[in-house]
Amino acid sequence: MNLPPTTDGARVRQDLRSVVRDIESIVRGLGDATSDRSVELKSRALMGLADARDRLDAMEHGAAARLRIAGRHGRQYVRERPWLLVGAAAVAGLALAALLRHRR
Repeated sequence: MNLPPTTDGARVRQDLRSVVRDIESIVRGLGDATSDRSVELKSRALMGLADARDRLDAMEHGAAARLRIAGRHGRQYVRERPWLLVGAAAVAGLALAALLRHRR
């Protein structure tokens, strides 16, 4: 379950993926470097990027799981207490009507 693209979470996720892609392209651009130091740096950078990508995926899956659980709990709450929801909606409707009446 993905968040709508306008949410902050989605924006952060897109930004992080973009940074990872940019760094990958830079590191791959070093491709022909032959010195031992540059080969070691490239290898470490690619390993770090893979780790960052894995953590980002895990964070995304964890957030989706928490969102599903919260939705399940919300549905269960409403099923167990339907009249509470009806009462809250009635109060909100009366408050809105009073505000609209007051504006005239």
